[in-house]
Amino acid sequence: MKILLTGCTAPQSSKKTNERFPSFVSLFKNSLEQLGHEVHLEKPNFYYSTQDLDMYDLIYVGLVSPSSFQANYVYGAFSVANKAKNLGKLRFILDNPDIQKLRSTVGNFYNNTDDFFKPLYERRPWYVEAMSQTNKEEIINFCGYLYDEQWPTTIVPSMPWFSKETISSVIPNLSEDSIIPICYDSFILDSSLDLVDPSAGEYWVADSYKSAWTRKILHNLTIAAVPVRQGNYEDLATVMLRMRNSVGTLVSTHKNNQPWWSISISHSLSVGVPVVTDWRYTSNLGAEWAYLPSTIEAMSPIERLEMAQSQKDFYRESIPTQVEALEKTEIALDKQSQLLVR
Repeated sequence: MKILLTGCTAPQSSKKTNERFPSFVSLFKNSLEQLGHEVHLEKPNFYYSTQDLDMYDLIYVGLVSPSSFQANYVYGAFSVANKAKNLGKLRFILDNPDIQKLRSTVGNFYNNTDDFFKPLYERRPWYVEAMSQTNKEEIINFCGYLYDEQWPTTIVPSMPWFSKETISSVIPNLSEDSIIPICYDSFILDSSLDLVDPSAGEYWVADSYKSAWTRKILHNLTIAAVPVRQGNYEDLATVMLRMRNSVGTLVSTHKNNQPWWSISISHSLSVGVPVVTDWRYTSNLGAEWAYLPSTIEAMSPIERLEMAQSQKDFYRESIPTQVEALEKTEIALDKQSQLLVR
């Protein structure tokens, strides 16, 4: 198959961004390529004609709330998506936890058209082009589709405590049968090495530093935290070194305390650093997944390393192997087989 991957954000559509730091989309792309498919990761624009897009067998568009500061490419993405919808080749990727904001903002922009094109967004690429009547109508039509019509197959990142209801409860026109959760964490964990030189750790790292969950957790800790990634231009090596020297990794829950996949889980475990998230979701994986962060703070470096290695073992047992993840990816490409995917 010839497949186009694009989307509203840089991680969903930029080669350079994904070369600097991996995303769920880059993991998805790599898996498609391992399966022998021709995959094009491209930034969206208004120059894609229907004929251009018809050369692809499938077109995956990554979604995020159009009002998000990350949604720099939303105008071009919605234009491409609308054409792909008309061709019957559209599929979605949801890799951002703010599902409720996506739903509410799309509805607001559909009913209050001018809000989508106000000067606040004039620094976004393709803003001027989006103001033309033809392009504006196409974008708003797609907002209407997202808000009112049944969504096609939608790929989402998964982990052992993921539930499709997290998404379907918020987006009523996306059926659970059309949600395809895939976990590629085995590709990261299988490349990690057992470590014997644990760091003393002088800080926590947090994947969502400003979230309400993280703030609540830090209120009860004595060691400060820093963001896992300090700026969009930091590369993977820099982030992994910071994580390697930390006490542990805080993986946040989000709106209504719902969990969401984070690449920080497998990255942290791969460098021998324990992961802490809401224990109510993870305790079934094993005792090491139920520790409170204050308990981890009191551990010695060797104890934390041993805990992280045990967490990694339990986590690896709970996720698909590389072969299983590739098999699920291949099944997800076949719309006739989507009901077989769970």
